[in-house]
Amino acid sequence: MRLYWKYIDLVVQSLCILVALVVLTAVAIESNPHDGDWPLAILFIQLFLGPWQLIGSLASVFRKTKFSKPKSIHLLASLLYLAVLILLFQADIANRRTLLLFTTIPAWILALGYYSITWYEVLKRSERGKGFLPHLGF
Repeated sequence: MRLYWKYIDLVVQSLCILVALVVLTAVAIESNPHDGDWPLAILFIQLFLGPWQLIGSLASVFRKTKFSKPKSIHLLASLLYLAVLILLFQADIANRRTLLLFTTIPAWILALGYYSITWYEVLKRSERGKGFLPHLGF
């Protein structure tokens, strides 16, 4: 199962991002962008994608995989973002629009950054399989 974890991780992240793009496209085409319902769909996707990436990052850092260094940077940035987000919600100093922007924009920047790390991890060729008949290790 350990061998396939990075592929499962990539597929789940890809599906979440694809669903988010479909929701955004549907909102842009069919409804009023000032409608209050569409952010809930995006936030719902974030509720699944965010913890998924956080757990994947934690697992990678604790297992000390090849990509644990960029994932540890992502983990630190994510935890810092969560701390600021909690403080912002507890302080109650921002209006609804500012909270919505701060809840979505940095979260998706972090999500796409982790997604690119995962893509690079999956697509990077192994060192042993570079020569003749790479699938056999020659």
